[in-house]
Amino acid sequence: MGDPCLTERLYTTDKDTLATLMIDRVAKLVTLTVYQLSLAVGIGLLPVALLARTFGITLPVHKLIERTEAAYEAQAN
Repeated sequence: MGDPCLTERLYTTDKDTLATLMIDRVAKLVTLTVYQLSLAVGIGLLPVALLARTFGITLPVHKLIERTEAAYEAQAN
């Protein structure tokens, strides 16, 4: 019928388990928000990065995006 572990987690009254589930959900939400924000910053800085590249300067925005993506993927699994 359904996953008994999921049913147990949904209907448990153990406060520690509920708190852990809530903290886990908040951590995933925060990680997703930071990842999305880093993408927005990267897109917003694109004109600046293109201008800087003409002067031979590379902005490390890609490192920020890669790190937040890895953190999001690790949190999602």
